[in-house]
Formats: sequence, structure tokens, C-alpha cells
Amino acid sequence: MERAHGPEDPGPRGTGGRRSPWLYTGLGCAGLLAVGLVLTLLTFLALDRREDGDARTAGEVPGPGDTVSHEGMYFRVARTEVLSRIDGLVPGGEFLVVHLDVAGTGPDQQFWRDEQHVYTHAGVPVEEDPEATGRLGGPMWVTLPANGRAVRTTVAFDVPSAEEISHIGLSARRRGGGETVVPLTH
Repeated sequence: MERAHGPEDPGPRGTGGRRSPWLYTGLGCAGLLAVGLVLTLLTFLALDRREDGDARTAGEVPGPGDTVSHEGMYFRVARTEVLSRIDGLVPGGEFLVVHLDVAGTGPDQQFWRDEQHVYTHAGVPVEEDPEATGRLGGPMWVTLPANGRAVRTTVAFDVPSAEEISHIGLSARRRGGGETVVPLTH
């Protein structure tokens, strides 16, 4: 039997083709959660590459005396000392002297002492004092042995107070930058 006039029967009530907005909201949130988890996993894997089982990488906070692997070099803060003068040179505040063991992973690598920084607890950088470092002996750079043997070198910083310094930023680059952070105790 056909209907002569009037609209078609819409079917059972409430199923007129409309979808709940909560369905799309739920799917959107689930998608964002999945993307966030994948990015977190990729970040973790990128930062967890260790070149040496004993050395920590730049993504990890080292402990006192730990060896840190960074951009083809190994660093270890051997010790620090606070001095009121270096070979007759008087600082504006006090000298914080950092003794480092540095090793390379290949031939013809150089560690530039004058590209290092220490940082205050507030994150303010303090550059190496070239005159004080020079008076400690040796050139501004250290040529590292190709066999991977560590070389001891020293860097001096003229800081207002050594107690204000929290960490050192160590760079393996000739013109600085790309630092890895190592906490200091003194």
C-alpha cells in the first residue's frame, strides 16, 4: 500500500542519523593520547643511547665523579677547589678551579678549555677566566690521545662566590655550545 501524501516514515524515534558528539570527543582524546605516548617513547629512546656501559649520556644527571659521554668525548670532574689567587692574579670574587679528566674517541680531537662555563643556581652562566686558566699552565686547548687515554686539565672561573655555583656546562666543540651539564660539589 502506498501513501498518497505526507513525509516518509522516519523510522524508530531517536535514530534520525545523528551521532552523539561524545563519540567524536572520545575518539579525538584517544588519538591525542596515542600520539603523546608515541612521542614520549621516541624521546626516551633518543636520549637513552649509551656509547659505553659505564659512561652516562647528556640526557642523564651524573653523580659526583661519574664519566659523561658527550659528542665524542668523555668528561669526568676529578675535583674542584676554591682559591683566593692564582700565581699573583686576584679574582673579582674568588677563583673556582675545576680539574677535569677528558678523553677522546678518535684521532685529532682537541678539548678547548676556554669554551667552558659554570652556572649559578639561578642559571646565570660564568665564562672561563682565560688569564687565570693560562696561569695554571698549558695552552687553551688540549690535544687528546688517539688511544682514548684521559688527560687531566684545569679550568679557572672568576665567580662571585663558589657556593652560588651549581654545575658546569662542558662543550666538546671548538667554538663552544652544545654543552652537557655536570653538577659540581665544592
